[in-house]
Amino acid sequence: MGKIFEMYDIMAVGGRLYPFINAIRQSEIVCTHQHCRGEVFHCRIFSHDIAQLQRIAARFGVSVEL
Repeated sequence: MGKIFEMYDIMAVGGRLYPFINAIRQSEIVCTHQHCRGEVFHCRIFSHDIAQLQRIAARFGVSVEL
């Protein structure tokens, strides 16, 4: 039987949002259900990618909520 991975819905706002999104896409983070509404980016990531996402967010001054 395969492993089951937990996923989180992410909301990111502020800072340099579009460079942040591009950095996620260039990383190894699997990011699904991506969409922007206004200046807020929403996506879903695996729990094991949260630390890397937070490092990217800090680099671009983006606030991330799980």
